[in-house]
Amino acid sequence: MAQTIPNKRKIIGRIHKLIGQLQGLERGIEKDEDFFKLLQQVGSVKGGAYGIFREMIEAHLDEYFLGATNEKERQKEAQAIASLLKSYLKTSLN
Repeated sequence: MAQTIPNKRKIIGRIHKLIGQLQGLERGIEKDEDFFKLLQQVGSVKGGAYGIFREMIEAHLDEYFLGATNEKERQKEAQAIASLLKSYLKTSLN
């Protein structure tokens, strides 16, 4: 059974904002806007993506880790979260 996503509306709102930032970045590149401002926009996009990641991690922890009904489920969720964070940290540190 698929897991539902808590705070779905809030997360989708963040995604729409991120899409707008990416579209603005694309327009800026097409129009040869100031390079430094474009780099700042890339930083904003990264921050927006991180915000979505953080929101979803928090929701997952609240819903599926803290809400686990037994130790086996909790252990399974802890391993999944650890694997995700290991992968995320590996790519964000490179």
